[in-house]
Amino acid sequence: MAEFKYPTHQISFHTLSALNCLAFDRSEIVHDPKRNDYFYVCSLIEYIARQTNNKRGVIANALGREGIEKQLYGAEVNHCLSFEQVGDEVIEQYHISEGDFDTISDCKYTVPGFMDIGKLYSIMVEDCAEPGKEADELIHIFFILYQRRDIKI
Repeated sequence: MAEFKYPTHQISFHTLSALNCLAFDRSEIVHDPKRNDYFYVCSLIEYIARQTNNKRGVIANALGREGIEKQLYGAEVNHCLSFEQVGDEVIEQYHISEGDFDTISDCKYTVPGFMDIGKLYSIMVEDCAEPGKEADELIHIFFILYQRRDIKI
């Protein structure tokens, strides 16, 4: 990372002598790859809930802590697959039955996509979690939503 006195200046380093004027100071992670895993799993839970007409917490409860952790562990590979394929496999593996909770049909306005909602859930995870406890927070958010009977998820 190069820091300049005047950030609006752009410098092009075309020669070796120009590159030699730079000194390495440090490196830092700009993007934590685990963030993609939380986004993926939150989107997957939303997708499965919509496919099976269940509340999101019902899906989280069906997977349980172990299942959610398994999905987080496999997210880096599974995100290369379609949500349809992974969703079908999860529905079958965890015996998720058809529910009667429909959040789509009676909506007056365009409903955000499952990935849009997944992104919102993943932002909640990132904002609410203590560093290193993001997986616990994801599980906590969906289980709290499952336990609340007075709200519609």
